Amino acid sequence: MRHVNCKVKGEVSSRSCPRERAQAAFFPGGDTKVSGRDSLDIVITLEEPEWPVDYSTTENLLRTCEGIPVRKVIFSCLQEGESLLDYFYRLKENQHSCSTTFMRDFLQKVLDVDHYPMVLRDTIIVEPYIDAPAKACVEGCVYNKEILHWAISDSLHWPGQDIPFQGSYMPSTLSEVIQRRLWGGFDKVVGRMAERGFNNQFVHVEYFILADGQIKLIEVNARMSGNLSGMYAACLSRRVQLQALLGLCCGVRPALPAPTGRAALNLPLQVHNNYTGKVRDMVNLSEVEILKEDTDVKIIWMMSFDDEFLHGKMEFAKLWTYGKTPDDAKKKCREVTRRLVKKPEQLKFNFP
Repeated sequence: MRHVNCKVKGEVSSRSCPRERAQAAFFPGGDTKVSGRDSLDIVITLEEPEWPVDYSTTENLLRTCEGIPVRKVIFSCLQEGESLLDYFYRLKENQHSCSTTFMRDFLQKVLDVDHYPMVLRDTIIVEPYIDAPAKACVEGCVYNKEILHWAISDSLHWPGQDIPFQGSYMPSTLSEVIQRRLWGGFDKVVGRMAERGFNNQFVHVEYFILADGQIKLIEVNARMSGNLSGMYAACLSRRVQLQALLGLCCGVRPALPAPTGRAALNLPLQVHNNYTGKVRDMVNLSEVEILKEDTDVKIIWMMSFDDEFLHGKMEFAKLWTYGKTPDDAKKKCREVTRRLVKKPEQLKFNFP
């Protein structure tokens, strides 16, 4: 047997998630603790599989994945308690879900489990959905406790999608006022990290910009972004980001980049979750060779042309396009996808 600890944050109302039904949703007599009006702590007990799971065929793998629509629940259904409970029903009944029991030996070897005991427990954190019309990525680095600013990029917004922000472009089109506020928040976050020992490394910070002008910190990563580095190479002067990182590790203060006057856009090429087939069925192979000669286009293939799309394996390439302005880069992206992709209607993110 194993336990999944789940904390549901936000108001628990009798309409969206009745407490009595929440308790009845799990094992009778299970440990369901309600603490106040704003949180619900739930412990779910799951059966461990008593037989090996056969993942040797696509059919078996798809059958296993059907019951766990993680992205849909996390990003689309949090406002409806009924859908959330339905997800936990599925999770409870699924015998093939990954667990810390399977990872325990590995985790004990690579992590300080005495200091962080929660890593040995299956934990689900459900966060409230934030409806934001804009998202920005702010990157910089720390050199000998000095905070250096690198660049701000804007995320592409896809309203109505489970994941409404995918891809990015630069230079940022946000107002100077908003950008100054973003850098101010970046300095505060990274300053606190530096006070606690963080040094000589890049930092990637993400913010939502709400409709009323509020800025919400949503993610901090102690590393550079691979997707953004493909844009920096065209939009920023000086050394590329990887060279700057290697210099930091060797005690060399990186020269701050300057805008080149060019714009760039990055877009992941993904098919819809229900699409089946091989990558070559989606790609015009004759255009692949032609586009290699276009200096305003960069493509990195994430799958081989003979690979099959599977649930959770839907991104077959990353695309970068360049131009004088963000609009030029967007037009180039639209042109490339029309030439490269046989079935553009099957792309999850695509410009009309």
